[in-house]
Amino acid sequence: MNCKEARDRMAKWGDETDLRSDAELASHAAECESCSEMLERHAALLDLLALPCDPPVFPDLTPAVLAAIDRRGGRAPLRWALAAALALAALGIGPGDEVIVPSYTFIATSFCVVQAGAVPRFADVNLDDHCI
Repeated sequence: MNCKEARDRMAKWGDETDLRSDAELASHAAECESCSEMLERHAALLDLLALPCDPPVFPDLTPAVLAAIDRRGGRAPLRWALAAALALAALGIGPGDEVIVPSYTFIATSFCVVQAGAVPRFADVNLDDHCI
């Protein structure tokens, strides 16, 4: 397996697919630092998705959203902080990165950045609408 094949396989993962059990992919990742990091990010996303969530208060919009973006599978996180953590992980944000966050906000806005290993950088907000 080469890097392109490994990345293609990782790009096609499904909700329940744990690529850590793919022997061929694990063998390649052991020899390729870039693919190893990508596989670790995938594992971290699966671990985040496995966190227990409260029952949804609103109807599940996941099927409608998936249809709108032309995807067959997916899962919508039930908590904002989990969604933010997934977004940071998907963007590859981690140690050594800095993320601009509003200074007047809920603690989870900066905490998910810290959990990703990055540094939150607080920006002033407009007093009228509390936007950066």
